[in-house]
Amino acid sequence: SEQDHGKWWFSQCNAQGEVMLTLHSPADAPVGLYSMTVVLLSADGQILEQTKSQTFYLLFNPWCKDDSVYLPSEELLQEYILNENGILYQGSWDDITTVPWNFGQFEKDVVDICFEVLDNSPAALKNSEMDIANRGSPVYVSRTITAMVNANDDRGVVSGRWDGEYSDGVAPTRWTGSVPILRRWSEGGGQKVRYGQCWVFTGVACTVLRCLGIPTRCITNYSSAHDTDANISVDYLFNDQLESVSEGRKDSIWNYHCWVESWMKRDDLPEGYDGWQVLDPTPQERSDGVFCCGPCPVHAVKEGEVGLKYDTPFVFSEVNADLVVWIVHPDGERIQVSQNSKVIGRNISTKSVYGDFTEDITANYKYPEGKNKQPVECSHFIHRGECQRKTTSLTVPAHKGKTRKLNYFAHSGICKQILLLL
Repeated sequence: SEQDHGKWWFSQCNAQGEVMLTLHSPADAPVGLYSMTVVLLSADGQILEQTKSQTFYLLFNPWCKDDSVYLPSEELLQEYILNENGILYQGSWDDITTVPWNFGQFEKDVVDICFEVLDNSPAALKNSEMDIANRGSPVYVSRTITAMVNANDDRGVVSGRWDGEYSDGVAPTRWTGSVPILRRWSEGGGQKVRYGQCWVFTGVACTVLRCLGIPTRCITNYSSAHDTDANISVDYLFNDQLESVSEGRKDSIWNYHCWVESWMKRDDLPEGYDGWQVLDPTPQERSDGVFCCGPCPVHAVKEGEVGLKYDTPFVFSEVNADLVVWIVHPDGERIQVSQNSKVIGRNISTKSVYGDFTEDITANYKYPEGKNKQPVECSHFIHRGECQRKTTSLTVPAHKGKTRKLNYFAHSGICKQILLLL
């Protein structure tokens, strides 16, 4: 058979009375488990010999120029596909701490478990044929993984908890790698594993995505904002006595929050948004009715193009929101008493490809202060993070010219190929 782009084909090589057949797949073929049988036919079409069925996994191939995850750098591929160990960053922007993490994407049975995760997604359980047909798209697959790594509304892997009570499971700080979590989920028949927080969700997602052949790295954003009302600001509301009067879900700032970036083309978007995409598996808010986030183009965040999918408005706010303090008078009037555009989105960090040290990638997400692009289009925000509270001091002018010092709670995160023959 001769090569035909978009179709499966094989080539053959004759040597010393033997024939070697090489099977070739289209670059956009769905990833998954395939079976193959070789049949030898006579000139009149009779079966002379037939091999036993062989199975293999087809993965995304970032070394293939025609693949949507093609990454033209061997150094980057060594880190973002082949490295089984890494570093996750915690702490605060001025006191960064490290947590070693074993991704283990090539350990025994991990590839089987990764496809088991995909097979248990709501889309796969509802319509497996449609789900399989979409698995040639890294956008579809990575978005599915962000939903399935958390166990909020499906047969996902990890259950999150932030109240400090972990007696019926494992404390998030006890985990040191993804493989024990994935194996426990699989061996338990898809029962959620207790417990994780943002760095655990991030580590597990990185394992699955690298295993599937999608270049992926772990990211930590320091002083990370959670804007609940879609106005690109974190608003703290106080009465004349400097008591919080924010109602419902409150805006917050965390010491840090973790997510992953994956490298892929975005054929579903206008030109210019290929490359690194934010994917956040921590269960926060529903996106299209599901607890997932991304893929969101990092370039769109930097340029303020918040009308692009997926979940770009909230990611923009996480790294670029203003901190605004308001006094609310008894008659309901709001008076803005301070606005700070410098505290949110600091020292955005990932592990360097050149060693076990930090690479600051803040410039990928935002321009230097004073040169930031304003959001072009704002839609509803569909992404939220959990965190722990930390007391911080802030001085604001109060009603009638008095000055009072108040303690407010700034939230921080303790939370936060390729053909494989069997």
